[in-house]
Amino acid sequence: LQTGTGLLSLNGAQTMGGNNLTLRTDSAIVIGGTLSGSGAFALVQASAGVSMGLGDGQAGTVHLDNTEMGYLPNGWASRTFGRTDSTAAMNVGAFTWPDAVTLRTGSGQMNLNGVISMGANALTISTDSDLFIGANVTGSGTGSAITIVGSNAATSIGVGDGQAGNIQLSNTELSRLGTTWNSVVIGAITMTGAMNVGGRTWSDPLTLRTGSGQMNINGNIAM
Repeated sequence: LQTGTGLLSLNGAQTMGGNNLTLRTDSAIVIGGTLSGSGAFALVQASAGVSMGLGDGQAGTVHLDNTEMGYLPNGWASRTFGRTDSTAAMNVGAFTWPDAVTLRTGSGQMNLNGVISMGANALTISTDSDLFIGANVTGSGTGSAITIVGSNAATSIGVGDGQAGNIQLSNTELSRLGTTWNSVVIGAITMTGAMNVGGRTWSDPLTLRTGSGQMNINGNIAM
């Protein structure tokens, strides 16, 4: 279902079964009924320059409040928000997610402003911006995994205080990932940008990945 700036309003329950559902719009979408299914759900801006807000009080032209996000019950194979070429901001507030989630921007600033609870589900954050983690982002259980990766292969990543990268994760931001993830993955095997890693004590299993991008371990890593 897609519009441009025309308002997209879902006024009744949509039952998708095993089929995928994509909503594509530049409007302040309105969800007034349950959207259920076991396929893939995606909410994507029609234009790269349009911002997105997820959660109560989060700024964005395309916006879902907590009530609207609650209209997507447990059961989706995945939930994807945003687009990898987005030049506008994404603001994400506090929410407990019942399924695997992917959050995407390109150069648009990605801001995690509230407590995100994933339980045993996976969270993938794809951005070329200097990702801001302003609150705890937690997961626990066998299926829990957090992946932080550039939307563009050339995007560089700095892990720890003082480490250079387009995505720069400070020690404070890393501490907000908690200590109960089954897996923490940073980077991708297709990555051509550099990864710089500072000294840190890690509490969860960690994978650091680049392709041809130079990987530099610049401090003591304690696992």
